[in-house]
Amino acid sequence: MSKYPTVETSAPYFFLAYAHTPESSWVSKLFKDLSAEILERTTLPTAAQVGFMDDSAIQLGREWREEVGVALANCRVFVPLYSPRYFTREECGREWHAFAQRVLSHRARVSGNPSAIVPALWTPVDLEDMPEAARRIQMNHRSLGAEYAREGLYTLIKNSFYEQSYVTAVQELAKHIISAAESSQLRSCRVSDFGTLHNAFHQPDRKTPADRRLTVVVAAATKDRLPPGRSSEYYGASPQDWNPYHPHSQQTIGQYASEIARLHSYETTLLSFDDGYEALRGSRSSSLGILLVDAWLGTDPDLSEKLHAFDDLELDWLGTMVPWNQEDKETRRRSDELKRGLERLLPNRLSDIRTPAPLSSLPIQTLEQFGAQLPRVINGVLYRYLDRAQAHPPAGPTLSQPHLAGPPDYGSGWSSQTDAGGPDAD
Repeated sequence: MSKYPTVETSAPYFFLAYAHTPESSWVSKLFKDLSAEILERTTLPTAAQVGFMDDSAIQLGREWREEVGVALANCRVFVPLYSPRYFTREECGREWHAFAQRVLSHRARVSGNPSAIVPALWTPVDLEDMPEAARRIQMNHRSLGAEYAREGLYTLIKNSFYEQSYVTAVQELAKHIISAAESSQLRSCRVSDFGTLHNAFHQPDRKTPADRRLTVVVAAATKDRLPPGRSSEYYGASPQDWNPYHPHSQQTIGQYASEIARLHSYETTLLSFDDGYEALRGSRSSSLGILLVDAWLGTDPDLSEKLHAFDDLELDWLGTMVPWNQEDKETRRRSDELKRGLERLLPNRLSDIRTPAPLSSLPIQTLEQFGAQLPRVINGVLYRYLDRAQAHPPAGPTLSQPHLAGPPDYGSGWSSQTDAGGPDAD
């Protein structure tokens, strides 16, 4: 790995995320100082776009959401400026969520735990006042200076008494950003890969309600019981070890699905189909559910019998997904046979146009497509759950003409769906 990282001039080295206030001009100064420091400490071309800040890097006439999306899809490091106000802004939470999706996708493909989020203190925030997403990020703020850790950059940048402390903090922050960029080597993605964007700062109630609990159930083969003609490299000792995107993915599909769900503020439980069978067919108020099905189960009558019986149950609160790896030579070679097996195995679920499967108009052929489709499937399950859930209106007089509200807005991401190269044709 090169000691001095370089990037293409079209991709920002870091993304500075902050809450807009009348004092944003001071943030602009920090952005310029930090960009200059990073430029001097790397071999970046002098014409490179060192950083991205939403009020200084957007070209005139370009839609700002498009610019933000492309920057988040390509930057090396995400630098959130912590302040009490920052964690109250929904748009800031969506930016965090988008970048965190990239980190999850990267982690699924590359072993290790990339630390591509480098927070900075704009104004001090107590740990207990931070959302869970921020608490999980490890950062020793005192390494940037005692005054910085106590006061934050806002005080240091405005008060000439702290001039040297400010310079030191910017220098040390630049070193942290460079180190994160060099060690993580985060891969770029398309904006459309982000899928539905969620506010990462949303704090569920301490007692999680049923519509925020999600059971992820994996129906797959195991190494000691392989379908005829199937190699063992995609499987482990339990169904939860199934990794359909091996060798490109270093993470099981159940773990990846659970992490994406947690990013959307769901409390998750990961089970094998045998362990989750009773939970799935039990009371629909217990939790929402996602069933991940291995297409190869249809080639083994013993493995598929219980799953076929399960298909007859009416469980609107359960979504189904059939991951399909287009680069898996065994699956590709026996594709027609596997699809016929799926039709026999899950005729009811696969006839639902909302089920992403190789037989539907929503195929899942890559890990990225799985990550983009999963939040949509979960949202569909949630809407069906809420639509049929028993209502418990508060006590009081009955209104003669009640007003019926529409479904809640859980976020649809950026209005302009684009990829790193420009507007998406979809």
